[in-house]
Amino acid sequence: MSTTSAENLLLRLYKNQRLAPFYIIRGPLSSNYCPLLEWAHEFSNLLLQQANGLSPQEASDKVKLGHSDLLFITKEIESEGGSEKNKGRAKPLQDHKAYKVDDPHMNSYFKAVQYGPMELEQKFIFVDKGQLISEYFANKWLKTLEEPTANVTTLFLVENQVPLLNTIESRAITLRVQSEDLNETYPIPEEHEDFSTFLKKLSAHWELPKSARKKLDEYCERPSHYHLALDAIKEAPQLRSWLYQTMNDYMLTPNHTLYAQQHWLEEIKWFDKAETFNNSPSERFYGLLRCVIESTAHKVYGD
Repeated sequence: MSTTSAENLLLRLYKNQRLAPFYIIRGPLSSNYCPLLEWAHEFSNLLLQQANGLSPQEASDKVKLGHSDLLFITKEIESEGGSEKNKGRAKPLQDHKAYKVDDPHMNSYFKAVQYGPMELEQKFIFVDKGQLISEYFANKWLKTLEEPTANVTTLFLVENQVPLLNTIESRAITLRVQSEDLNETYPIPEEHEDFSTFLKKLSAHWELPKSARKKLDEYCERPSHYHLALDAIKEAPQLRSWLYQTMNDYMLTPNHTLYAQQHWLEEIKWFDKAETFNNSPSERFYGLLRCVIESTAHKVYGD
């Protein structure tokens, strides 16, 4: 499996000790097996290779046997035997019920999140099928979300099309796991493509009121005129999540340097914190838009 941009970014942030406490990892759907769970294991393998200098086989064995700083919370059951190709891979449960507070796997989560890492610089907890977290459960989880343990990162693995509860979405940074067959549905920026061009390309398919559409199109022509985008948001509240995700997709690609991406992640933290102080959407989105446009103007791209 080739290294994805999401893996690269997380490994770079780990190396620089700049990881956030919560991430949402969105990836391709699968009717047979669990590609996001496989991604989590692949990322863990690469992490152990980088952090502990292990060979690919040694890292893989460590992950399979269990690591004190790597926890996988899943609604899956492990296969017993089967073909060599499918051996050890998780089979999907037929009954995809929501996670429960007394779920044994979730008890493991709450125990693990109380303590920091033992061997690595960061503890990683992967929650598979994050869309199965119910509102009731998320409310019980609120203290953990509001007061995260230092040096513990939780990654919610979620199918692309499924929105997560706002309780989690508002506190986590979203990264996408791209695959070749998804490029047409979820395009990524071309090399050195500016944000306004990327936004215009994606927003062409969004259903918006005429007045909001006009303002958004005008903004794409004059991206430094932030008020045009902010006015469009006021007229079409649904534009907030679309615009936020488009900016995030644009910034968290190899087209930008680690410095630019870290600046973006800091802006996201401010964006989330400002909501608790009842800052208006216009105030909060202004900082994000300025960060994205300045990254384009200064051409802070990667190699």
